[in-house]
Amino acid sequence: FASVSMTSLRSRRRDYGAHADLMSITELSNTGEPGLLWLDHPAPFAYSLRGRPPLVVASTGLRAMPYAHQDAVMRHEVAHLRGRHHLLVALTQDLAAALPIVPLFRQAPAAVRQLVELAADAAAASACGRAAVRAALLTVETGPHTGQALSMASHDVPLRLRCLAQSERTDGRVGRAAARAAAVVASAVTPAAVGLGTFLVALAMACTAP
Repeated sequence: FASVSMTSLRSRRRDYGAHADLMSITELSNTGEPGLLWLDHPAPFAYSLRGRPPLVVASTGLRAMPYAHQDAVMRHEVAHLRGRHHLLVALTQDLAAALPIVPLFRQAPAAVRQLVELAADAAAASACGRAAVRAALLTVETGPHTGQALSMASHDVPLRLRCLAQSERTDGRVGRAAARAAAVVASAVTPAAVGLGTFLVALAMACTAP
């Protein structure tokens, strides 16, 4: 697990470094908005990257959307950063790659990714309205998506559109169900990760003992 985590961390740092370098040289980033990199591309898309500082990357094609829809996209990405969703997704992906023999670890990445997207949608909807988030999601769904970053329309779009189309009353039930599912995943993954770490430490101590 430690080896897989270090490898994926180096990969994410390379991706972030490439974006940071681009931000330092492109004129499009000189907008007075810290942590926001504009890429010259006709298709509307946006994604976020962990790092110091956190970074939101958006295409100039996004500017053709109505302002409320642009705002929904940006708030969705900011919610990912504020909720440390990238860290949660990376942890479950590393566990799945390190120990694919464990069914829970194999299934955790898709479940956690679904939950963080629903959480980011809910955060954007609370500020912009569900209709704006749904329209924005339909628009950016056709744009390109990235691998390492969290992109608004890269996961479970049909499910999320159905959730956004529900009534306020149903939204409350969906939110409670998502919270319960998150608690179940966390309660299962955390002890397993701690147990694995304890086992590895004990094994290392046993191997180095005289």
